[in-house]
Amino acid sequence: MKQTSKETNKMKYVVMVGLLIIPVMYSFFYLKAFWDPYGNMQDIPVAIVNLDEGAQGKALVTTLQQKDALKLTVKDQDQANEGLQNGTYYAVVTIPKDFTSNLEKVATKERSQTTITYAPNQKSNYLASQIISKVVTVVEKEVNANVTEEIVGTLTDQLTKVPASVSQIEEGLGTIADGAKTIEAGSNQLASGSKSLTEHYQPFHAGIQNAKQGSGELTTGATDLLQGAKTLENGLTTYVDQVNHVATAMDSLSSLLATLSAHPEYINDPSVKASLDQASATLNAFATKQNGTSQIDILKASGTALVQGSNTLRQGVTTLQSGAMTLNQGLGSLQDASMQIQTGIQTLHQGASDLTRGTTQLSQGVNAAKDEVHTNRVKVETEVKALDGLSHYAKSPVVVKEKDYIKVNEYGTAFAPYFMSISLWVGALMLFVVLYYDVNDRFPLFSRNATNKVKRTLAYMGVATLQAIVLGLLLQLGLGYQVTNTLLYYSAIILTANAFILMIEFLIVHFNDVGKFLAILLLVLQLAASAGTFPIETVPKIFQNLYPLMPMHYTINLFKEALIAIDTSLLQTNLGIVIAMVIVFFGINITSDKIVLHKKK
Repeated sequence: MKQTSKETNKMKYVVMVGLLIIPVMYSFFYLKAFWDPYGNMQDIPVAIVNLDEGAQGKALVTTLQQKDALKLTVKDQDQANEGLQNGTYYAVVTIPKDFTSNLEKVATKERSQTTITYAPNQKSNYLASQIISKVVTVVEKEVNANVTEEIVGTLTDQLTKVPASVSQIEEGLGTIADGAKTIEAGSNQLASGSKSLTEHYQPFHAGIQNAKQGSGELTTGATDLLQGAKTLENGLTTYVDQVNHVATAMDSLSSLLATLSAHPEYINDPSVKASLDQASATLNAFATKQNGTSQIDILKASGTALVQGSNTLRQGVTTLQSGAMTLNQGLGSLQDASMQIQTGIQTLHQGASDLTRGTTQLSQGVNAAKDEVHTNRVKVETEVKALDGLSHYAKSPVVVKEKDYIKVNEYGTAFAPYFMSISLWVGALMLFVVLYYDVNDRFPLFSRNATNKVKRTLAYMGVATLQAIVLGLLLQLGLGYQVTNTLLYYSAIILTANAFILMIEFLIVHFNDVGKFLAILLLVLQLAASAGTFPIETVPKIFQNLYPLMPMHYTINLFKEALIAIDTSLLQTNLGIVIAMVIVFFGINITSDKIVLHKKK
């Protein structure tokens, strides 16, 4: 029996030690395991499949491997998919085959978007997929930055060529200005010459008009002359016919007179005979040929010559009339052409004048444009100099510099207030579950059957204080974190432990099994509504409404003051509320204990 009693006593100490280190076990191992998970990202296995047919894909793989952000393994598509399926890899990153070609076309119209595929297996580990996603996002930004650098570099190179092109335009405008001056001088000469031509051509045109009028008069005269020639020819023909008729009559008369002269017996009157003889002599005189030609022959020949001459005259006059008419028609055409020429000269002069004004305006405009281009060229040359280094700047135009208001160095430090609060609540709950309900009644002072309830309350507060000290000491030594103030650190842990033990005592002592349920329920609610992990704004509205009522809300904030940084106003608020919880529940429990004790007396 003595040996059994000794063993029982030993177990009592073992149990008590176990109860004291429960909060440490809960907090230490979890925080130690996840103290700095982001510092071990290089051990997360990820497969990368490079299908790129160019050099950029390989360069990207090398860049990613040099970053040492993940444990990247280059695999083919089948191997990567198999590893993703069986859990060898948390994700597969695939670089497409057109990666290089698309990047090389970024400054052309044939550019197209490149898609790097990221395929995580969220079933393997959801948080791992989120972490890898952030790394891939960083890679995406870097690739985009490189593409931006390439685009801006190309554009910058093209823009730096603009001043030279503008200079060529300026030189071209100078040449145009010189040409415009030459055109202006030529147009002035053309206007002057066309004016002089107009002045000199008007008398020529008037002469053509006079010649046309004279040719018309000539045609009329020739027509009249032709009519006279025809009349003369007709008269001469009639004359010749009459001369021939007279000659014939004279021949007949001469024969008759000769016959009468040969027969005087026919004429009794001597005077008649004398007249006949005289007439016969006269006729004989006309008929007598001298040098083989008689006067009547001469008269006939002259008549015939006159007819021939009048015929020739008529033909000449006809030719003259035809020529006069042709001349008149030609002069008419010449007059029309001259009129057109005169109109053309006037139009030429007007056009030359307009050309002169236009070339003057052109010259002025070209000179103005040349001056403007020169001004802009100088301006562009100055502004283009500002493009130096723009491609490098465009790669990272905005740098987000983290300037922490309050810096937390490790992931574990950020979550320590949350897990310390949970562990102290669990530790307090376990104290009551083990000590208060101990069926062997090995701890009479802590038992529900304890005679002095006040001492029991104080005893629980003492054990909770030991739990708090052990927790604070082992976490500080084991995890190596720094505290803002040692007194504040241990005071916060001790106050929290006592606040929780007093709350749980109140629930279990006064409500028994319902109290145990309420203590567990309160623990569960605080896990969701104390903003220990995610911001309270990200949880459902019901938990946001419960947030101000949760004890851990204030203990977590109090631990943050002790572990991370002290804000006087926050420290006073949270420390005051935790102290108030201790005072309120201590007062309730002690009052209840005294009432019970008084009743027993």
